[in-house]
Amino acid sequence: MPLFESQKSRTRRLFLEAATELLQTMLRVSPDPAGYRTHSSWVMGGSVAAAVAVGFVDPLKRFWGKGDQSLATKLIEVFTYPMISRWYGNLERQQEVAEDQKQLARRIAATNISNLFGSRSEQLLDDFMKMDRQFDYERDSIEEARPGIPIMEAQLLLSKALLAWGYPSGIDWSKITLPVQDLFELLEQVGEVDPCPVEDILTLNSALADGEATMYTHYRSLQGS
Repeated sequence: MPLFESQKSRTRRLFLEAATELLQTMLRVSPDPAGYRTHSSWVMGGSVAAAVAVGFVDPLKRFWGKGDQSLATKLIEVFTYPMISRWYGNLERQQEVAEDQKQLARRIAATNISNLFGSRSEQLLDDFMKMDRQFDYERDSIEEARPGIPIMEAQLLLSKALLAWGYPSGIDWSKITLPVQDLFELLEQVGEVDPCPVEDILTLNSALADGEATMYTHYRSLQGS
């Protein structure tokens, strides 16, 4: 660690150290090279997305403070699950997959990642499947050029990030049904929630795009290894 370190450099270092430790754990527990290649790519994508988000999204930036590796690891987990959704969403554009097989593959993937982070629970897996449905809904909205900018995945992801750090988010995940079209539809289920500013929504979407690009770059870098 350098003697004098800017907050930006410190944040970058903490996320890199957290991701490196996770990859080393995977190498120890996953003897299957193909499995390691895929899972590590999801984690690297999640790490980059989380690091971008914590540097620019106001609620995350505020609660991050100086940050530490434990906070970084928790946020990497939150942002790794959307990488799984993007991974399988892209795969299914290339080949037809039965609906029950889609759901099974995603749940197994989320189970493997939750085992890596030591956080596995039925509620967590159910929450992931809800978020996955929200991602699918918003991706379809974009492809079909429906009016408006899809924002609810980012809104819900921020809720998950704050919960991972121990802060209330106003959403009882055991009681909500996804997908929802907009914040008003979510409010009908939860009663009250702090809306995420448009600037933070756009930043979160950009962070997820950066994470997705990193995920595939990392995957290609391991090709043939």
